[in-house]
Amino acid sequence: KKEKHRLSYAFTINADGSEKLAPLVIGRFANPRCFQGKKAKEYGHTYYWNLKSWMKSNIFQEYIEDLDCRMRRENRNILLLLDNFAGHKYDKDRITNIRVHFFPPNMTSHIQPLDQGIIQCFKMHYRRLFSERAILRQLTDIPPQELYNINVLEIMDLAKEAWSEVTSTTIKNCWRKAGIL
Repeated sequence: KKEKHRLSYAFTINADGSEKLAPLVIGRFANPRCFQGKKAKEYGHTYYWNLKSWMKSNIFQEYIEDLDCRMRRENRNILLLLDNFAGHKYDKDRITNIRVHFFPPNMTSHIQPLDQGIIQCFKMHYRRLFSERAILRQLTDIPPQELYNINVLEIMDLAKEAWSEVTSTTIKNCWRKAGIL
């Protein structure tokens, strides 16, 4: 039986690329076996779950509250630009240091910086790392049918590395291409 891993990622960055927050990861299981009874935070990941691996308003609420708490500690106020997705609902009364602005409907793919090449760059880095992993596994005499086997934690580790390889230059260029600065 072929394994089907489904993970959703949410990225938070600033316009000059000097601050990239760790990706928010949403998976299908509360405690995947590969976590070995530990929490994802112990492995350095921000992980939530639901059966469809989708962003839901309760996940977003918790995420934005954590981000707001961080901004309060650092005595910062930020503007958070978001698409008009139904899961991006939150209690405005509980947020003090974040102002949220939603992109106009049907315009996200045209003006969101992440859609202007940042996500594509992340995916290219991830695919390269995944391919390198398969080649290394082949060199260690792993059977061909198991070369591409991977668990959720390994996926998250590769994705974390891929995200770290997205450069601030790429981020700046994508913000410039979006034309919203």
